Amino acid sequence: MRFFAVSFRTKRFLSLFLIFTLFASLLSACSAEPTVFTTSPTYSAPISTATATSFATATPLPTQAASEAITLEIGDFSAFVYLPVGLDKTAPAQILLALHGMGGNGQAMGRILTEYADRYHMVVVAPSLTYNQNWKDISVIAQEEPTLSARLQNMIDQIPVTLGLQINPKVILFGFSRGAQLAHRFAMFNPERVLAAAIISAGGYSLPIINEPSSEQTAQAASKIMPFPFGVGDISHYTGHAFNREAFLKVQFVIEVGEMDTKSADVPRDYDPYLGNNRLERARTFYKWLQKVGVHATFNTFPQVGHEITPDMDLMAFQFFRNAQQNDNRNAA
Repeated sequence: MRFFAVSFRTKRFLSLFLIFTLFASLLSACSAEPTVFTTSPTYSAPISTATATSFATATPLPTQAASEAITLEIGDFSAFVYLPVGLDKTAPAQILLALHGMGGNGQAMGRILTEYADRYHMVVVAPSLTYNQNWKDISVIAQEEPTLSARLQNMIDQIPVTLGLQINPKVILFGFSRGAQLAHRFAMFNPERVLAAAIISAGGYSLPIINEPSSEQTAQAASKIMPFPFGVGDISHYTGHAFNREAFLKVQFVIEVGEMDTKSADVPRDYDPYLGNNRLERARTFYKWLQKVGVHATFNTFPQVGHEITPDMDLMAFQFFRNAQQNDNRNAA
């Protein structure tokens, strides 16, 4: 009987001990510090454009909560428009005007830039342009560029009303091939409206000079006009106003081209005496002239790249744009 009595008391003691231990553990868990996760959760699939657009529309916020890609009629153009994530709608937005090449369209051009637009908080506006197919004819180019530039200027003026945004009065230009030709000439026609420009693989350039360069040191040679589209000597004939050299010197340029973009048959011959006979040579010549007249410019070449746009080109252009914005802010301060 004593053995069983001892066992009973021992079991009772053990039971009470276990209950007390469990209760103490529960108290300890309640008072412990919460777990902190240092990484963001991973989602199996991105939010679709439709979902993002609906969310942004249904919940209007001062800051863009989700990206929005839309096609709008702005001025004379149908344009792909991309509003980046994190866009502060209470401050002037930076417009990136993206100009495609021959055979391209605004949507295809604009979509390759959306990742960088998110990263650098820019609104992409990429109009679909109908170029004259006779792009090697200098007389066609001389007439088409001022007309397209005027229409683009009108489109930019309508962006604040169409998108309901305040915008920076100076746009950033991003042009490839035929679009690069239009972009740098737009900057020449309207330099006071351009902050910076990425000119990628243009087939021809207008030099920012009024008089034709010559080795002859004579008054006659020095006074010979460099006509548009080779130069800007008679630009008022096409635009109605003289070349604004002071404003043009404030535009910041990055010139980019593939090192294999050297097919002379791909570019019009008329520019040869001034620029060279292929896109690589011409890009380098234009860059040197920008430097010579005092424009802040950068020149980037890309190994093993022909006549195309690559992600590296896009990235370096946007990094240049960021620096251009910082330079502009310092100059304004």
